[in-house]
Amino acid sequence: MDTKERRFFAGGIVALFALVALLGTLAALGCGGGGDNGGGFVTPPLSGKGLAFSPYVDSNGCPRNFGSTVDDTCLKTLLNVVNSHTEWVRTYGSTSGLQNIPRLAKFLNLKVAAGAYVVANADTEIQNLMNNVNIGLVDLAIVGNEAMQAGVPRATLIQYINNAKNLRDAAHANVPVTTCLKGDDVYIPDNAPVLAACDVICDNMYPNFGDPVTTALTNLKNYYTGMAASNQVGGKQLIIGETGWPSGGTGTNSQNFTNDNERDFHNDIVPWATSKGILAFYFESFDEPAKGEAGGEAYFGVWNNNLVLKQGLTP
Repeated sequence: MDTKERRFFAGGIVALFALVALLGTLAALGCGGGGDNGGGFVTPPLSGKGLAFSPYVDSNGCPRNFGSTVDDTCLKTLLNVVNSHTEWVRTYGSTSGLQNIPRLAKFLNLKVAAGAYVVANADTEIQNLMNNVNIGLVDLAIVGNEAMQAGVPRATLIQYINNAKNLRDAAHANVPVTTCLKGDDVYIPDNAPVLAACDVICDNMYPNFGDPVTTALTNLKNYYTGMAASNQVGGKQLIIGETGWPSGGTGTNSQNFTNDNERDFHNDIVPWATSKGILAFYFESFDEPAKGEAGGEAYFGVWNNNLVLKQGLTP
């Protein structure tokens, strides 16, 4: 090899290393390998152990009813209970004091999936949510929870999602925006535009409470795996927005609403999701008495409404 050939070879090696370095940088930023949701926004990978967080426990200075104003003292008390047991908290609104949860959670180094309640006062809810996004207090923005079941028209929900994304993009914030759907809603063809508007897919997945817990767990895991691979999800990250099991209550299958069943479900599904790198939010942090006995709605908490950890649960 003469001098000219050595120079050409050396130059080629330098260029090759530069290209490899560039590709590595892009990969680290999430610019390859399916990170792009198809709309140009690059979604950072989301993982960790999460809890749905709602403060209406009717004790310890916290209110009973959704919509009541929640003060920082209440929120700090509840966040301090869950802090050492989770990496994420998920919220359901951004008014009446709920907009302060991201700020307080960040003091505890928690990640935040913050929500906007879009059934009422949607514009204010979304503006408050995105204000928190744009100052770095939110890691995932959720515009509505099962909103279509609550009466929000599909086209309106899509507009809300796009409004939130526009506010995010204007502030150059790198935070994914989504809405949380319910179960098989992901498979409804008319919901394809909703899924297309979302940066990641969020679905609330509950087991069949009529099944033995072991069967319910197997079916739920298979349900998630099938949905994650589906054409509807389209390669986007699939997040479990809610899953849980009640420890009490009345109604269909209430014979299975026991502390032991909640313990067995919780202590299996949470480590399973974590081991698979699935961001899953266990529903919920605390029992909320105002939700009532029917369907076990008041008894999904890991802690009861007096902030006592339920027997045998490993948060």
